Amino acid sequence: MSSGAGLVSAAANARGDLAAVVSTGPRHAVLVTAPAGGAFGAPRDINPGGLAATAAVGLGPDGALVVAYYDGVSRALVRRGAVGGALGAPQALAQVRNRPDFSAAIDGAGTATVAFGRSLGRDGIGVAVARARPGSARPSVCP
Repeated sequence: MSSGAGLVSAAANARGDLAAVVSTGPRHAVLVTAPAGGAFGAPRDINPGGLAATAAVGLGPDGALVVAYYDGVSRALVRRGAVGGALGAPQALAQVRNRPDFSAAIDGAGTATVAFGRSLGRDGIGVAVARARPGSARPSVCP
């Protein structure tokens, strides 16, 4: 990674796994992970071939992870994966008109939760929450 890299979001779990989203340039970010007691692996693009303007990572107790990000154009997206593994395909959370901030977490049961800001129109900002249980095909979003 370049010397201009900056930490965007980081997470750790009780067994010592680590995951971090690192900005590597304007509106570009990568995910790096390390198993408990191990070294960080190769960086993985959060949005290959596209932008990742803002992002957050959540890490579960078993090493499962979720990365939520804004594509820099009009969509809030999420990808699932695991420490040391590949990221799954992007899943759309919502169309957005603003550059949302994200928060992400995975609880002890493996349910991933992502919260993000969403424009409600004229001068209004709300918080949307998306949840997905382990094995679910798509996250459910509550505006």
